[in-house]
Amino acid sequence: NVTGPRLSEDKYIYQASMRLLTTIFHMELIENSMPDPMNPNPFLPETVEDVVKKLSDELPLRDKSQIANTKKPDLVYFYPTLGRYIRNKYLWNGNEPLKLDCMHKFGKADIDEDDIISIIIHALWKQLSKTHKLRIVN
Repeated sequence: NVTGPRLSEDKYIYQASMRLLTTIFHMELIENSMPDPMNPNPFLPETVEDVVKKLSDELPLRDKSQIANTKKPDLVYFYPTLGRYIRNKYLWNGNEPLKLDCMHKFGKADIDEDDIISIIIHALWKQLSKTHKLRIVN
């Protein structure tokens, strides 16, 4: 159930609702097709690039295209599902090397898990935008 302003009050509500529902649908597919995050690999990635590589290897093609074709402001819709997956799989037990790499990239002396997840999702989006963006060919 999606609630909000009527089409007569907001002419863009249909497109925004469809983007949200499409993202949720695809992220459900991602969540169901990825390895169990509760049984993480003991060899945790230590850099953002390593996490992006692992996610790129794990994600189905359809989900990679969905992320690549998402507008930057809409990346927040991936946080509840993909963000939780990243937290459970790559940030358990602190993963200090990954946190330090994110601190360096973010330019802050201290960051929290939400910042790390944001950095990773944006890096994944940036990478997939280069390799999996759908383009119209005439």
